[in-house]
Amino acid sequence: MNNLRRIGAALAASVLALTALSACSNDDPGSTSITVVFGNSLARVPWGGFYLLGVDKGFFAEEGIDKVTVQVAADSSTATQTVSTDRAQFSVLTTVPSFLAVAAKGVEVTMVGQDSAASEIGVFSDPKSHISTPRDLVGKTVAVPPGTPQAILWDSYLAAAGLKKGEVESVNVAANGLAQALISGRVDAIVQSKLSAVPQLRGAGLEDPSELPFSDVDLDVSPGSGVVVSKKFAKGDAETVRAFLAAARRSLAYALEHPDELVEAINDRYPDSTSLAAVKGQIAMITAGFDQNIQPEGWLEMDPEAWADTIAQLTEAGSIEAIDDPTSVYSNDFLEP
Repeated sequence: MNNLRRIGAALAASVLALTALSACSNDDPGSTSITVVFGNSLARVPWGGFYLLGVDKGFFAEEGIDKVTVQVAADSSTATQTVSTDRAQFSVLTTVPSFLAVAAKGVEVTMVGQDSAASEIGVFSDPKSHISTPRDLVGKTVAVPPGTPQAILWDSYLAAAGLKKGEVESVNVAANGLAQALISGRVDAIVQSKLSAVPQLRGAGLEDPSELPFSDVDLDVSPGSGVVVSKKFAKGDAETVRAFLAAARRSLAYALEHPDELVEAINDRYPDSTSLAAVKGQIAMITAGFDQNIQPEGWLEMDPEAWADTIAQLTEAGSIEAIDDPTSVYSNDFLEP
């Protein structure tokens, strides 16, 4: 079993082992405990590390959240459902297409901050395959991880690129098996987020993979992922929501300046899952993606126009049910100015 598979198995086991806590007083009447569920931890290791490092450095405790219990969900849809049923208070790394697919069905949840500015999904391949335009995918086998934003958007990508489903053979491959599927020659290309694909492929020996960004066919999701809470919790405990987001901002700012500690926070929990070189490369991509919002005072804040565009795009593609009011599924109101 390779390293990523071992990590994935360990994360899955941890879900079964953890018991969800309510945000409530424990032995100390003045203390607050929360449960945080990661919607996409394995594929986005640095983001998961931001939160873990913030816990280690005491940022959450300093904001009034004394105990943080972490769960790892199978995917972002599951994570969203988890907070909607009060089994956790916060879902982080929650991918927007998966979140919207749930919220559009009337589930009472809202995104209160972005922890990824854009999805940056693309089709990645070995340059030897000579896949440089979408038309080059005709007759090729492409791996798509089921239950992910990639899967939700894949048909839309094919349509936007002027391709028919039958022209490209799509096969289901778990997210943690994509790199190996491509390196082994089992598939000609994989559909994955850039932040995950590039370091994983480089780690597997493909230093400079070819990329067809979804954004090239005007298919780009922004935000890419974020922090989700139930509307009931947001209304009933706005103070804890604000405290969580304040601690998250501090965590990111610190992690970007201390990548060695970020790696340590990740590997302490999931041994040998990443390296300093890999994390530095991913941080560079994260920084570029956030652009002006990378500053601590701007991180997490969401762009209303981007939300409206993303919802319209996904609705038109048939990826989600219609959402009449975009502001019903997100809010910047809990972010400190």
